[in-house]
Amino acid sequence: MGRPREGKKKGKQEQTVEETVEEEQEETEVIKLDKWDGSAVKNNLDDVFKQAVIDLHPTFHEDTATTDLKLFLSTLACLFALGGCLYGFLVPHPDSSFVVGLCVIGYFGLVTLITLHQNYMDPGYLLISRDNRDEAEFNLLELSVVLPRFHTYVSVDLAYTHKNSGETTVVSRKWCIADFIYESGTLAQDRIHDAIQEMKEEVMEKKQD
Repeated sequence: MGRPREGKKKGKQEQTVEETVEEEQEETEVIKLDKWDGSAVKNNLDDVFKQAVIDLHPTFHEDTATTDLKLFLSTLACLFALGGCLYGFLVPHPDSSFVVGLCVIGYFGLVTLITLHQNYMDPGYLLISRDNRDEAEFNLLELSVVLPRFHTYVSVDLAYTHKNSGETTVVSRKWCIADFIYESGTLAQDRIHDAIQEMKEEVMEKKQD
């Protein structure tokens, strides 16, 4: 299933992005998983799809602002919980009631805020990347990978936002997960890279039209 190797190796400056990706794939560690474990399959597919998009778009850089916000709120909630526990342990009841009560309110308030953000504000993208170069045609790239529980088909959306017009071009694909897993349980990373490459080429074709 592997790709044929070229007879001669080009210099670094002559290599295209696709050739660089192919060399990296050859050095990639083989991923073998239990194909009957839905969570393992989903997590590994997410990782490889995300890495394929990153490899094929070297000028884009991941935007972690949404993740950083959720981590900050979660850390703050944990600090409220820890502070309430420590203060309640060090200061006897009822003298500690007011401070512990504030910590409880703060904790549950932040947990509620995180839940609301997760359900109503978080776009749920697996990857959000930005290209901040002045000459960049697309400045925003978003990847969504959906594999519902007990389903055998994975849906992938790749969205490119044009820098000047602000219009978004979306390419959607759906594959059976068996297309990316060999009978031995080895993940076919080269096929995933090829799938993302085809989606990228389709966006370029739409742009030319």
